[in-house]
Amino acid sequence: LEVQLPAEPIWMHLDAARLSQVLFNLLHNANKYTPSGGHVRLAVKEISNAIEIEVCDDGIGIPSEQLEKVFDMFVQVDAALDRTK
Repeated sequence: LEVQLPAEPIWMHLDAARLSQVLFNLLHNANKYTPSGGHVRLAVKEISNAIEIEVCDDGIGIPSEQLEKVFDMFVQVDAALDRTK
């Protein structure tokens, strides 16, 4: 796991429980679908008056035809595409 954080703290008003839940889910999925020896990166940046949080991994990715469903509950990439099994 590589973590890239700004040099200075970023102050924001947010729901800490929901942010923790989102980060946990993103990092859990990145770890789950990254093959052994792969890499996971978490990067946080402040851009203008917004915060950008990026999670990158060496996993199977999301096929373009499934991107519109990414925030639907209980949706997963087709298991046939999962090369980690």
